[in-house]
Amino acid sequence: MAAFFLSLWVVSHPLAGAVVLAAIVGSFVGVRRASELARCFHDCGGLSFDLGGRVRITIARTDADGAS
Repeated sequence: MAAFFLSLWVVSHPLAGAVVLAAIVGSFVGVRRASELARCFHDCGGLSFDLGGRVRITIARTDADGAS
């Protein structure tokens, strides 16, 4: 029943419907990517990002006692 009313709303407001759909898809993709990054950080102990081919940012996990 709710899907019927939602489809009527999307038909009457196509731009808003497209924006809502894009936001939902973007949220699913973002959550999935964040989960993969968290798992990688947990397994590897760090992450590296290349920005524009000139700068590399590295985030590393340290030991609990502060020794490296």
